[in-house]
Amino acid sequence: MTRFDQVALSIRWLLPEVAMAYLITVLRLGPFADSFAMQPLANMDDLCRRATQFMQVEELRQFIRVEHNQGGRNNRTLNPPRFRDMPSVRRFTRYTPLNTGRARILDEALNANLITEPRRCISPHNADQSKYCRYHRNHDHTTGECTTLKDKIEELIQARQLQRYVARKGRR
Repeated sequence: MTRFDQVALSIRWLLPEVAMAYLITVLRLGPFADSFAMQPLANMDDLCRRATQFMQVEELRQFIRVEHNQGGRNNRTLNPPRFRDMPSVRRFTRYTPLNTGRARILDEALNANLITEPRRCISPHNADQSKYCRYHRNHDHTTGECTTLKDKIEELIQARQLQRYVARKGRR
């Protein structure tokens, strides 16, 4: 996915639909590729979310295999990876500096129908209740920290949809 992201970002004006169609055709046969036949992708966020889920399952399987092969000896202090501790998949390595907070840009983009609101995500049971994401409408991270929203905003900036929110040199 990282390699795909790097190549996709190097292609100027690449449409997300074209990128998704190409990615699906070059995947190895297996559960990940099969999931697209069973439930088609809605957008690039859906693709990234599904890729993250499959990577987390693979990491958990690998951990269990190592634990099982060692018979649990000398490994009791290790904890299996928790999904919320794993980094989320980012589409961009650098983001355009903004002159307004992401929460305000989200409101404007929703009002202008530039962004569609995703289905409400359920907060993890041990989520940090002091943090709230207005994009996902759940707790555990703030709107400003939201990787998915950062990527959406960056996509729109690169598509020249949100140029008024790009910070100009010398002023904020």
